[in-house]
Amino acid sequence: IVKTVRSALEREARINLHRHPITIRLDGDVLVLEGEVYDIAAKKLALGLAAAVAGVRGIIDRLHLVPSERKGDGAIRDGCVKFVLGEPTLRNCEIRVHHKGRVDVLRRVEPDAAGNIEISVQDGVITLDGEVGSLSHKRIAGVLAWWTPGRRDVVDGLEVVPPQVDSDAEIEEALRLV
Repeated sequence: IVKTVRSALEREARINLHRHPITIRLDGDVLVLEGEVYDIAAKKLALGLAAAVAGVRGIIDRLHLVPSERKGDGAIRDGCVKFVLGEPTLRNCEIRVHHKGRVDVLRRVEPDAAGNIEISVQDGVITLDGEVGSLSHKRIAGVLAWWTPGRRDVVDGLEVVPPQVDSDAEIEEALRLV
């Protein structure tokens, strides 16, 4: 399986394994991809090619993007927080941030809030946790995290409460917001 995945990645011109090596290994029956890739398209392509190989039962994604500019976790966190706090769509969400081992509340909202978003950054990876009131809120928070300079990856753990079924109208709304 590892050889077949490596071969598939080597044949893909948009994934440059010489410039951005990817470690490929099996952990039990799950494939682990680890390393840095040039952009999000290369990451998605690598994951798709690996998933298409017969016998791959699951993938652990440890691929990160090479940032356009290197920044420390604090600067990345501050950039993401600035985007989120400045986004009108998220003004009714409580915003919390992990900083030096504690959680600071940056914006409190009324009990009927549209949700709460907790932001943390470790090794250039932005993690969003909490609950939001719509798929549009989840998507806009995720996009803002991806737009943050210096980030290497985004883990979007935001839960939509109550759960919503995705639809064309919801995707159109998210595109309009972005």
